[in-house]
This record gives sequence, C-alpha cells and structure tokens, in this order.
Amino acid sequence: MPPRRVTIPIIFLAMSLFPVVQGSPHHVHLSWESDPAISATVTWRTDSVSASVVEWGLNESYGFLSTGLPGAVQHVQLVDLKPSTRYYYRCGDGDTWSEGFNFTTGPGDGSGRYSFAVVGDDRSGYSIRRSIGNHILDTDSEFIIHTGDLVSDGRNQAQWNDWFESYAELLPGTFMMPALGNHEENAPEYFEQMALPGNEEWYSFDYANAHFVCLNTERGLMGDQLEWLEDDLASSNSTWKFVYFHRPMYSSGYHGSDLSVRQAWEAVLLRHGVDIAFCGHNHIYERTTKLGSTADGEDGIIHVITGGGGAGLHPLGSTMESFTEIAVSEYHYVLVTVEEGSLHLEARLPDGTVFDQLDLQKQPLPDLQVCSVTIEPSYPVPGRTSDISAVIKNAGGVASGASKARFAIDGITHSEVSLPPLEPGESAIAEVNWAPENPGSLYVSVLADCLDMVDEGLGEDNNRLVVRTIASEPKPDLTITDVSYAPAPPVPDEIITLSITIANAGSTPSGPFQVRITIGDDFENTEMMPGLSPGDRIELEVKWLARSGDWELSASVDPENAIAEVREDDNTACTTLNVRDLVKMGPAYLPSGIVPDKSSVIFYNASGGPIENGSRVVVVWGIDG
Repeated sequence: MPPRRVTIPIIFLAMSLFPVVQGSPHHVHLSWESDPAISATVTWRTDSVSASVVEWGLNESYGFLSTGLPGAVQHVQLVDLKPSTRYYYRCGDGDTWSEGFNFTTGPGDGSGRYSFAVVGDDRSGYSIRRSIGNHILDTDSEFIIHTGDLVSDGRNQAQWNDWFESYAELLPGTFMMPALGNHEENAPEYFEQMALPGNEEWYSFDYANAHFVCLNTERGLMGDQLEWLEDDLASSNSTWKFVYFHRPMYSSGYHGSDLSVRQAWEAVLLRHGVDIAFCGHNHIYERTTKLGSTADGEDGIIHVITGGGGAGLHPLGSTMESFTEIAVSEYHYVLVTVEEGSLHLEARLPDGTVFDQLDLQKQPLPDLQVCSVTIEPSYPVPGRTSDISAVIKNAGGVASGASKARFAIDGITHSEVSLPPLEPGESAIAEVNWAPENPGSLYVSVLADCLDMVDEGLGEDNNRLVVRTIASEPKPDLTITDVSYAPAPPVPDEIITLSITIANAGSTPSGPFQVRITIGDDFENTEMMPGLSPGDRIELEVKWLARSGDWELSASVDPENAIAEVREDDNTACTTLNVRDLVKMGPAYLPSGIVPDKSSVIFYNASGGPIENGSRVVVVWGIDG
C-alpha cells in the first residue's frame, strides 16, 4: 500500500522542494479517506513526476489551495469542508491545470434524501462501462460503491488507463469507493491509484443515516479483518447498514456461493443487523430473499449480486437456488435511493431501463447510551453520603419513551431511577445517593433501560458503563495529570523545558511532597513542592540540555511514599523524548495567488518521501530570497 498522505494547514502554500516536471492531469477522480460530510480526496495522474496542487472554493474563482506529495499519481485531501455544500476545484502542479469540476459534500446528519450507485465486474468492457457511467451521471447518485474486478489484470497499468478513461465524465464529480476483487490481485497499482480509509483493503464510512462497510474477500477472511468487522459494526447506530465485497455468500450464478465467506462473516453481519450485502464475481444480476435472522429475530440480509459492469456475462443455469428471488444475465448497474426509513432499489440496464425494483421500510429506533458516571467526592468516605450521577443520551433516530436506569455497586442493585422520554440527541442526568460501608475498591455500574422498556437500535450493547472508585477514610491523593515539554520535538544541544502538573484528587491536604524527574541515565532532578489542598494543582518546570537519542522521561510524585494516600498507582507518568537533528530541506518556492490563513502545505524531504508526523519544520520566509 502507498504511504499515508498528511495535509498540514499553514498560512502559505509551499510548492516542491526540488525541481519537478510538468504533466497534464488526467484520470481525475474523487474518494473519501475520512468523513464524507467534511472532506474529499482528489486523485489524478500525470505523465511524469509533478507537484500536487488542488485549487478549490465555493465558486469557480476558487480561493483555497491544498497540496500533496509530488509524484506521477497525486492525492490531495481537502479537509474542514462544510456538509451538504457544493465545491468547485481543479488540480495540477500550480502551472498546468485540469479543467474545472465540482462535487457536493455529504450531509452532516442523518436526515434527507440521497442516492448511490452500485456496480461490479467491469474488467474489459469499455463501451459498457462508458454507457453505465454516463447514465449514472444522469441520476442523483452522490457516490458509487464498486464490488470489485475493476480490471482484468490489476498489475496491467494499460487496463487501469482504459478503466479511468471510460469513466472520465463521471469520476471527477462522483465519489468512487471500491472493493478489491480477485482480478485486482491486491496489486500495488490498485493502492497507488485509490485513496481510501484505513488500510484500504477493508474500511467503513458513514453517509447520512447509513453505515457502509467494505471488505476484502481476497485475503485473510478471519483474524484482523473479522475482528475489525465485529468492532466496526458494533459501534454503528445508523438506521441502514450496507456491506460490499467481491465473492458472494449466496448466489445461483456461475461461481455459486462462496461458503468460506459465508462461514467467516455471515453470523457477524446478522448479529449487527446488516440490511443488504452487495457482491459481484458472478457476472449476472441477482437478488435473494432475506436470508438468516438477526439477533432481534427479524428477517435477515438481502444479497444483491451486481456483476454486470462490463465483463463477459455468465449464462444462467437451468435451475435457481431456492433463495434466489430474481436472476438476470444482463449488463447493468444498481441505483439505491434512501430517505429516512425508506429504501428504493432499482436494477437498471446500461441505457437506464429498470428491470428490477425493491422497496424496504425501516422504522428508525432510539438508542440509549450511558455517556458518563461521576462520583462526588471521587473517593467516597465510608459511612458518609456520596452522590453518583450518570449522563444518559438518546443517540438514536427517534424519541425513546420513558425508561429506567439501574445503579449497582459491585454487581448488587442499589436503586432504579426513572428517566423521561428523550428526543434524538437529548440527554438526561440520573442521580442517587450512596454511602459505602467499608473502605476498599468498588465498581459502580449504571444500566440504561434496565427493564427493556425501549426498543433500541443496538439493544443492550452500549447501555452499561462501569467505573471504579475507592472508598477511603479522608486522605490526600497526589496524581500527575500532565507531562509536556517545549519546544517539541526537541533537538540536540537545545535547552528543553519540562513541565509536570500535579493535582490532589483526595479529600484532605497533602502536606509538602517530593517530585522526581529522570531522563534515562542522563538526568535526574528532585524538587520539594508545597502541600496541595483538595482539588488544587501545581506545575513544576525544570530545564534539560537535550542530547541526541530516544530518552524515557519519568516523573514520580512522592517517590519515597512519605504521604499516606488513597492510592499510589497513579503517582508515576512516563513519555518518550525523540531528540533528532534538524535536516536542512532546501528552499520552497511559492506560486502567485497565495491566500493568507487559507492555504496548506505538505512538507517532504529531498528524496520525495514524507516527513514523519510530529517532525519539527522551520520555514524561513522572505522576499526575493
């Protein structure tokens, strides 16, 4: 996979740090590496290594500049955009530009109507792809998900050139989010020309009220991918959940059903309420009935095989599997329109003729979550009343109705508190009084909707929060809350200021105490600090002459245990100091049209590789050199 791209906003736009050769931008396309509502990544290709510059704005006058690493394939991520907003852009090297294009960012919430297209198994079908692309352009599709096999040979750049050229009218204004097929062969050419979230083999994104998950059937079905899938779906509370990947779990087509994929992933998809799985591999259109059942006993997943993007079609067999609702051997694409809890799916021929339709209705659900639990005082005193409060939020799409929250101490129910109905996004505070009987460590848990009065989107998956506290006679509790240093990152032979912040989280004054700071075997300093009252904090600063290398900075409060505290396991904090020489990178040249406070820059070294995040970059600015 290619190195990740980092955009650093500053007040000027720096061009290349070494000479570049101009090239004409082509293969311009859009994707998302992060939130579709506030970002967009522009990728294009030039005939030779060029600087990477995108000029963009709210109209065709542009006004903003963003840059990426130089190369023959360029990626520039635009960030801090506004949701549901049309942006205009062009890309190039600062001198030679593409024509102007535009796109619209995704919505910032789950409301409204939106459409997306699904296509798969394009391979060598140039004219079919071009026809499909032109008809998708005539729809309201905000983006496309692709089920894989974009080309016949993922290592053949000529085929990639052909693929991009056939979609030349579509991709500069419509976001493309593909999955890997067997014909991509996990080739570097795929990763070089696609800019996608995460590791780019499997990833997810949210658009409006839907969660989209892309998986890779070509490598490692279990292990890291399965673990990621479980965690990703468990964390989503979207009304609609869609997954897409190449080899289908269920199909009556030429290759049939892939049982290994079914065995690996089906239970997870069902458990987390996935609505539709889009696949390819079989060069037909096929839609199944709802298969399996969800954790709530609802009907399961509809599988849509959309493998008619241009590769040679597969003939249908004489008999279909019992799960097949419809199967057609035709070139096609799929158009899905979602509005709140309504979904309309159409399978369309390349000329736009509709030959299959599906309507689904879904009731948005509430989702109660325990956001925080606070105990006051933080270390309750045995026999004295303490206050426990919990913030409970409805993160779902509709009002929750009345419910109850249960407070428990070490698993034993303490009390139940009634909660009012909560609108979407609204929170309530539940409070109880409690007096611990004995000193010691205790676990306080709060369970929202403890009587299952609310039908929720994620059931009980996120309804409980557990925190640990210590019941103790009144004592101080010294703790290190922050360790920092400046300047950062440090360089050799420079005086570094180390700052240590200490707080008393206990209920009585601490008395004077020591703080010891060590940096490897190079530095040790012990300071005596004045006593702290409950809730107070103090900052200690010391100086260190930095030396090259990787150093462990350790700060300990009350290292000799001279003070009787509630707890002593929070008295030490550590961090690593990476001390490196500054490297002179060379001059940066700036084009005309710099927009103060709005431009951005990518720094890279003389060999063309990116500078590590956190590296210290010195920019010397002047006129005429």
